[in-house]
Amino acid sequence: MLLLLTSLLSSPAFAQAPESSAEPSAETQPSCENPVSTEEISREVEVAKLSWTTLDIPFFVDATDNLKHLLPCVTEEVPTHIAADVLRTLGMRHYFDKDQLNASQAFASARIVQPYYRFPASLIPAGNPVIEVYGRVQLDSLTPIELEPPANGRMQINGALSLQRPGHWPAIVQLINTDGSVRSTSYLMGDKPMPTYEPAPPGAALNYRYDAKAIPLHVPLQIGAGVTGATAIGLYAMGLSAKSQFNSDSAQFEDVPQLHSRANSFTGAGVAVGAVALGLATSAVLTKRF
Repeated sequence: MLLLLTSLLSSPAFAQAPESSAEPSAETQPSCENPVSTEEISREVEVAKLSWTTLDIPFFVDATDNLKHLLPCVTEEVPTHIAADVLRTLGMRHYFDKDQLNASQAFASARIVQPYYRFPASLIPAGNPVIEVYGRVQLDSLTPIELEPPANGRMQINGALSLQRPGHWPAIVQLINTDGSVRSTSYLMGDKPMPTYEPAPPGAALNYRYDAKAIPLHVPLQIGAGVTGATAIGLYAMGLSAKSQFNSDSAQFEDVPQLHSRANSFTGAGVAVGAVALGLATSAVLTKRF
């Protein structure tokens, strides 16, 4: 199955698709009779992935069309991991449509949110031409567009508080009211304009701190978990070493109390720091998931 998928996507219809420089046409805003949850968005993404994997191309097209139709009706805050998943899935759709420009830029937007993500082999196997398009755009080539803060509520871009649109790269933009309700959700690419909102007056105090780089919270938590985890392992190893010396027949009698104290101190410190690392890792997973 993987070989067949790679063969199909390496064919002239896929691999040699010309880059599209045409600007996207204005899309009609769909009427939203019912609110859409982020769970529904995730479900549609999974349907698109499954149909891609099983080579059910008509179903993949239907699923991604439906995804684009549902996004403007989302009434919940889109978390970063779902935003990245949507960007990757729509990047795959742009690629299928022979629009490698928007495909590579959608992938780049997703890489900003989740820089360490790798496609599972069951979805995009090694050697698939999509892999090259996924990493084609250099992230440092981005020229962000500075935005004015809204007078009421806050702005969220690709799942994070931000006042910087990632240039003309595809992005999921949400305007959120002060009470936490979602005013609008938009999938923007190219020169498609921002949703209309009233900007805050110059010098107005903001209720929220915007991170210009929009780094997800789980990233520093993951780094902290890694550092403290390594420290815990080192301390525990030193405790085991001291304990080994304490139990050794060659240990000097006068050194026994010091070795016993050192073994207990290092082992206890290793366990304590390990608990902190576990807490940070758990927080990183929960933050990334929700």
